[in-house]
Amino acid sequence: MLLFSLVACTESEETLIRTPLPTQSEKTDRVKVLRVIDGDTIEVIFSDNTIDTVRMLGVDTPETRSKNKPYEYEDISDLYCLKEWGKKANQYSENILEGKNINLIYDEKSGRRGYYDRVLAYIEINDYDFTESLVSKGYARVYDESDFSRKHLYITKQKEAIGNKSGLWSECQ
Repeated sequence: MLLFSLVACTESEETLIRTPLPTQSEKTDRVKVLRVIDGDTIEVIFSDNTIDTVRMLGVDTPETRSKNKPYEYEDISDLYCLKEWGKKANQYSENILEGKNINLIYDEKSGRRGYYDRVLAYIEINDYDFTESLVSKGYARVYDESDFSRKHLYITKQKEAIGNKSGLWSECQ
C-alpha cells in the first residue's frame, strides 16, 4: 500500500509533488550523495563511511557515454535527441542530489543489488520520490524489464508525461 503526501520543494522543482512514502516493509538507509554518475546512477557514502554506487530503481535515463537504442523509449528513434536528454537528466540529478543527504528506499521485489552489483533503491529527498520525478518530468522511461513495487505508479506517470509531452517526450519525436 502506498501513502501519498503533498510537499513543498526547492525552487528548481515543481511546487507540489505527489509522493509515495515508504511502507512498513520497505527498508531505508540515510546516505550522502558524493556525485552523480549519470541521470539514474549516483555514488553515495553510508554512515559507516563505506562508499557505493546506487542505481535508481525502476527508471532508465538516456545514455550519455554509450549508445542509446532506437525505440527503447517508445517510438523514439532520434538517438542524438536521446543523448541530449541524457545530458539534461544528468544535470537535473546533479542540481537536486549532489552533496545532499537522501534516503535510499529498498524494495524486496527487486533485491538489494542489480546485474552490475550496484545497489538498487528508490531515491527520496526532502520527503519526495526523486526517482518518480525523473519519469514525471520526462527525463526517464520506466525500466519495465524488472519487477518493483512502484511499477504501476511509475508507468502511470510515464503515460502522463507522454500525454503531456513532457521532457524528452516533447522533443525527441
